[in-house]
Amino acid sequence: MTPKSYSSVKSPCSLKDNGARLKAGRVLLIVLFIFSGFCVLEPQASAQSWSLTTAQRKAYLYYYAPVIMKRANESSTKAGLDWSTNFDFDRDGNFSNNRVNWLNINQYVAASASGSTGTYSQWRIRPTLYSALVEYMEGSSKSLVMLYHVYNAQDKDGDEIHDWERVEVEVRGVTGTPGGSGELVNHVTVTHHHDHIMRRYYDSDLSFMQTATGKHVLIWQADQKDNSGLDDLCDTYGHELRFVTNSYSSIASRASVPTNDAEVNVSGKDSAKDVNYIFVPEGSQAAVTAWKAQPLNYGNASSLASRLDSTPSWSQVKRITYELQDLADIIPTHWQNNAWSVDWLADEWEDILLESPIVNEAGQAEVSTGLQRFYTKSKDIGLSGMTDGREGIPSKDWLYGAYSAELDEDCPSGSDDFEAYKGNGTDSYGLTRGAASGYYASHNAYWWQHDFFVHSGAIVDADTAEAGKWLVGAWYTPANGGFDGRWVQLFDDRPADDPTGSTTTVTFTSVAAQDGYITESGETTNAGGTANAVAATAAGLRVGDNASDWQFRSILSFDTSSIPDGATINSVSLRLRRGTLIGTNPFTTHGTCTVDIHKTGFGGDVAFAAGDFQAAATATSVATLSNPAANLDWATGNLNAAGIAAINKLGTTQFRVYLTLDDDDDSVADYIGFYAGDNTTAANRPQLVVTYTP
Repeated sequence: MTPKSYSSVKSPCSLKDNGARLKAGRVLLIVLFIFSGFCVLEPQASAQSWSLTTAQRKAYLYYYAPVIMKRANESSTKAGLDWSTNFDFDRDGNFSNNRVNWLNINQYVAASASGSTGTYSQWRIRPTLYSALVEYMEGSSKSLVMLYHVYNAQDKDGDEIHDWERVEVEVRGVTGTPGGSGELVNHVTVTHHHDHIMRRYYDSDLSFMQTATGKHVLIWQADQKDNSGLDDLCDTYGHELRFVTNSYSSIASRASVPTNDAEVNVSGKDSAKDVNYIFVPEGSQAAVTAWKAQPLNYGNASSLASRLDSTPSWSQVKRITYELQDLADIIPTHWQNNAWSVDWLADEWEDILLESPIVNEAGQAEVSTGLQRFYTKSKDIGLSGMTDGREGIPSKDWLYGAYSAELDEDCPSGSDDFEAYKGNGTDSYGLTRGAASGYYASHNAYWWQHDFFVHSGAIVDADTAEAGKWLVGAWYTPANGGFDGRWVQLFDDRPADDPTGSTTTVTFTSVAAQDGYITESGETTNAGGTANAVAATAAGLRVGDNASDWQFRSILSFDTSSIPDGATINSVSLRLRRGTLIGTNPFTTHGTCTVDIHKTGFGGDVAFAAGDFQAAATATSVATLSNPAANLDWATGNLNAAGIAAINKLGTTQFRVYLTLDDDDDSVADYIGFYAGDNTTAANRPQLVVTYTP
């Protein structure tokens, strides 16, 4: 087929056309009105239309990105086989050898363990979900549909190349701030082989991990094995996705006991399913912290490979961050005017009428406008027939929202055909995609770039009807508050990135209930007498002495459990903010201000007590604090190697701060007061700044 030029495929009823086209459009609209009860009009721009910024779109995609709990089918010779990855993990610019190369992932893991600088050190596994955001107005309210393609380099026991599972999240009442008041996740749809399984906000088996930085639907994914060896052909296999039905709180409770079995319940199955991996969106820091997830790189790959084909304990679960990239990164590889034959075969294609180009992150065109052809048949150089018969993203119904939604999986898998491409699939208003766009000639001939069906969440049994609507006319324009992100690249490609040397810096604040100052029981006792949790005053913590020449020592407590177990801590700094000075500055008369550390808590626990004054420490004199010359200045000190080694990655780390000369025998109170953990001004509270390499 010879592609048509854009000018030869005009809409017959576009309200932007003139003369005879406009008249013809009006006649067709009247006919539609008579037969379906309403007239299709383009959205009209108004003062109520508004658009998200690029930064906001990226923030929304990360805020609502899924947390994926995955089963593994691995062993010592198949380490890392069930990792998610990216299309160019081997960095050769060739997708057709992905399956063949991925079957060597065990060699990559072995090379990682040995520190080899050979070929495998150049790979970049980078677990990735390829995403897109569709933004549209409904009256004065904005809604989003967010697509997440979960990429795996091989499938079905290594016999098939690529895998095409996806998660779709629809959010209504969008505010511009992710998670803002009134926002509602209306429904979530996942790919289950050929089925599209939906859960609505009111369904009891739709679970989310809600944090300060995201609302993440909990998804379970099967391992890569085929179903040929299963007793039950309806059992889980082949990277299929299912909904986790347990609440996040119940999962977190079980995971808090390291020896508990790592299992979750999933939609459509009675038995619990193993969790060997948890993939967490890197852009949601609270979720990353809660799961102690790490970026997978060449330096730590061996430690993040499961190697299990059995139920692990929660302590054995590998927690890995994933990044977001764009569906629009992959779509141009199919284009007729690119080197498509490297990655795809000519047996199947999609023609798409582009009104605007596909653009990269810099806004530069990668695919030009007009009726363009995209070759989509998968290419696998390791198969005698060069293909497993599957097709790429431009041929996926879910890219256009044009799927038949179901509540339950079919066995064997096989969703009803909405027949949207043919022009038979109608929405709740009786519209086909051609009626909604005005491109009637597109039926069974080509896709219009902005064809998109938004599901309402209701389920319709009819083969060629779905509950929801085709987005109408110029819905995608900024003037109408729309944005069609399927054709736009938002995220930096970072082609050579592997975070081997990257560091993370996190600031902890002292736990208010576990900090305070202790007054010595007598001038020469060297033992605690009174524990003072004075809380929010300018002297909630103290160093120096009182008018009886009794010493003050202060205890600080930080929950450092969010530091990943396998992380290498590079530096730690303790910071206390001066609130007041009584008498002479003791930093000039009472020696140096030194710091002791305890890995779990002075006196055997984290409770603040008078005995912490003299209790044994894990390490002494691990830092010296600087002299804060004025109120609101910081006293800071960097921990030495012994102090860094005592940071507790599993719980609480405590510090004791005091001056090396206990008193100056002048019978005058001389002390500096620091703000404590429950000061009403958060910026005044004690800080522990930790930098580590994941």
